[in-house]
Amino acid sequence: MKYHLGTAVVAAPQILIGDYLIEKSKKNDAIKSAMDRMFGDNRSKGQRYYNNKILNLVKMKTSYPDIFFHIGKGDFHYEQHFQPFWKECLRNDITIELNVQDYSDHSLTGTYFQPYLLKKLENLLP
Repeated sequence: MKYHLGTAVVAAPQILIGDYLIEKSKKNDAIKSAMDRMFGDNRSKGQRYYNNKILNLVKMKTSYPDIFFHIGKGDFHYEQHFQPFWKECLRNDITIELNVQDYSDHSLTGTYFQPYLLKKLENLLP
């Protein structure tokens, strides 16, 4: 969306970046250090800013790429990241092709995404 590309094929991305960083920083000092620098002195304001970074792109744009979104139906990204994005897309009349596969372990995303991506590229490329 940000770079005006015509097509986006994505798998289980982190939409709410602030929430994601806070969760990951609990177990990783390097992430915590980077997050502290990114968020600045006001942690809640920084978290809100990064949570809204992608959602604001949806709200503010007038043209959108074709979006193809892959995710596992039990993957925590589905509820925590995809649902807020999906709701914002619906509010803005953005169509997304959603590919939901039957897995819940986020580490399996690559296994399930690869065949979807290859098929999608086969259909998209001349």
